[in-house]
Amino acid sequence: MMTLIETIEVGSGGAASIEFTGIAGDLGKDLKVVFSARADTSDVVQNTRLYFNGREINTYKYAYLTGDGSSVIDSVGGDYSFAGRMNGANSTANTFCNAEAYIPNYANTGTIASSIESVAENNATEGLIFMGAQNETTGGPLTNIKIQASSGNLVEHSSASLYSIS
Repeated sequence: MMTLIETIEVGSGGAASIEFTGIAGDLGKDLKVVFSARADTSDVVQNTRLYFNGREINTYKYAYLTGDGSSVIDSVGGDYSFAGRMNGANSTANTFCNAEAYIPNYANTGTIASSIESVAENNATEGLIFMGAQNETTGGPLTNIKIQASSGNLVEHSSASLYSIS
């Protein structure tokens, strides 16, 4: 069963991030975060960061595959948080990325893992599909989730919802 815990929407003026804090360890077995976001930077697309427990350092390992609808653009791994792409200010007006992250066994005290899917679109010129996974290697339990662009701020109407799954 999936239960909505909280929804956060960015208001007028934007915000540096969307953050779920004080996540209880008894919500269910897994968590799911669904978000729609856009950054105010001049990029067409911007990298998305998904941080756990306030750690924004290189304790993450990720691997991903990105495609543009006709071919694979890149597939790579690295040592920082990478959770797909979001639209930037130079993409189609009022277009937001759509993404979700699934976090199994979130109350575990070991590695915090997540699988992530996202789509960012620039109408008629670019559509990026992202599938990836990341681990936060210093462990849990998970009490805090932060979503942000790799630079700039999230614009008004960016939003995220946190669900528990039991």
